[in-house]
Amino acid sequence: MSRHFVKIVKVKEVKPHPNADKLEIVSIEGIDVEIIHSKGTLKKGNLVIYVPINSVLPISITSKLPIDIKKGRVRAIRIRQYFSQGLILEPSVWLPNKKIKEGQDVAKALGIVKWEPPE
Repeated sequence: MSRHFVKIVKVKEVKPHPNADKLEIVSIEGIDVEIIHSKGTLKKGNLVIYVPINSVLPISITSKLPIDIKKGRVRAIRIRQYFSQGLILEPSVWLPNKKIKEGQDVAKALGIVKWEPPE
């Protein structure tokens, strides 16, 4: 079984989504993925929480998100012709008053686990 990480990572690039006025395409350092995110909330160099696909979020997080995540499972989805490969959370919202550093695994602190297919 592989280890599941939910890491603090740095935003590498933020570019406008060509098919949506209120969305941006965000890439993060060290991980070759793009994530669709709300426009105007992130800048290059920001530290964020990267939640990879096949992570299961607790209801304490899903109930406060502005998007619907079926059964708490993060999946790769297509949003206006672009794939989003995970979820970005802002540390100041989800880990307030906690000292964070790049590369830190925060899965346990947030109660996020790896999705396992039913047997």
